[in-house]
Amino acid sequence: MNNSNGVRSAGALLVVGAMATSLLAPVQAAEETEGGNNLSYPVLWAEEEGHPIPLGTAGVESFDGQIFQGTLTTDPTSEPCYAAVQKDLGNSWQAENSIVGPDHKVTVIDWGDNLEVKDWGVNGKVRVETSLYDTALGDGVTMNRYEMCYVGGKGQTEVWGARVNRPSGSVQATKIDNPDAMVFTAGARLTIQRIDDPSRASWDASAHRWVGVGAADPEFNSAVYEATGDGPGSYAAEINVQGKIVYGFNWDTTGLYNGEYRLTFSIDGANDAFPNGPGTSLMGATIMPSAEESESELIAARAAGGSGGSGGSANVAVVDGANELTYIDVGLSGGEDAPPIDDGDGTTPPPSGGTTPPPTSESGGTSSGSTEAVGPNPIAVPPVVVVTQPELAQSRIRQTARNTAPRGGKYRLGKTIVLTKRPIKTNAGVTLRWRATVASQDNCLVKVRKGKATAKLIKPGKCKVVAYAPAPSPDFLRYRETRTYRVTKG
Repeated sequence: MNNSNGVRSAGALLVVGAMATSLLAPVQAAEETEGGNNLSYPVLWAEEEGHPIPLGTAGVESFDGQIFQGTLTTDPTSEPCYAAVQKDLGNSWQAENSIVGPDHKVTVIDWGDNLEVKDWGVNGKVRVETSLYDTALGDGVTMNRYEMCYVGGKGQTEVWGARVNRPSGSVQATKIDNPDAMVFTAGARLTIQRIDDPSRASWDASAHRWVGVGAADPEFNSAVYEATGDGPGSYAAEINVQGKIVYGFNWDTTGLYNGEYRLTFSIDGANDAFPNGPGTSLMGATIMPSAEESESELIAARAAGGSGGSGGSANVAVVDGANELTYIDVGLSGGEDAPPIDDGDGTTPPPSGGTTPPPTSESGGTSSGSTEAVGPNPIAVPPVVVVTQPELAQSRIRQTARNTAPRGGKYRLGKTIVLTKRPIKTNAGVTLRWRATVASQDNCLVKVRKGKATAKLIKPGKCKVVAYAPAPSPDFLRYRETRTYRVTKG
């Protein structure tokens, strides 16, 4: 029943197409040797019409394609297994999926770990993923799930397959009665915009954006049902290589200003596409903790003022069920600082439409076009805090810190200024980060090693350094303070 070559190792596998298959566009006729990603995790479709149709048929399996050796997780020491790989026309399966009634509730929201554990740099692409779950199917209610087996690769080259019992012959998959399911609604929307003053921003449901002093016009604002096709520029739901349905977008940060950007996942209300409104709600949902840290680690690390196990910077995922949205604030650096937004009501776009093409910085991401961007080195700050149903605060606590860096003055070329001998934390427990502005990068070089931050003066002119810290929770404002040093030859 399987291919005549039998089982092969992960090393023998070239790329079997780890790119996710869009669910919005009709399923196209596949090439002879390549198929799409099969659905492995059960799904509840929130609307009766307009939902995507997964490949294959539920309850009908075929494993005539390639089967490789792998492991149950990405850890090579985990339990070995056989994988009937994705994107092979000979391998076909489909997890249980069905339509749910109106007023369905999402109980758990999962943001991509790459957003939760660190900030990023400009001039790259950042993968934005969000997943919805219903973990309250009911007592004794389960839906069929296929266990998956990891073969190899990472990012674009990552390969998984359905776990099967043998490499050839009478092949059977490992199926699990799952107590939860993922949720899909075409009413899902992604909005990305820079917000300089979160304390004065409020959600405008009709415009699907944040408004107020300090809220720039959105860089992106689109719903799944508004997509006109697949590919860059569209917001879509995908079946990823693990067989899960996720909302995904490749955020191109080229030309953006430094600052805090709010990524908002919301659900549109009633409109022409949904006369009665979409069939699900985020009211009462909570955030799934990052896979980088267990809940106990997060609690212990926060109590100790540390960063937990990941050692990366943490961004706070928030659920505002009353407004049917969840958001996460992500910092960008390595570009130009934005001019102040002084529009009074948040409706006037910032200068140059909100973007200025900055030069590439060593702290920025890649501009190669890859969706696997590389952000700045992670710096320890307090971990992700799950915030559910927050009230829109009009007043937030200002972060303060005992910044011991020299306040300014004239210094000789070649001197190294010690900004701080050890890590400095704000009153919110966030460790300060240091960088030179783009305009100063020819004049001075900022280095941070084991908490000690220095600025080496390498060219006459002005050296402007910035100490900054993101807000660890919605209760605080971000911290930012600058120091300017004059570099002279004599």
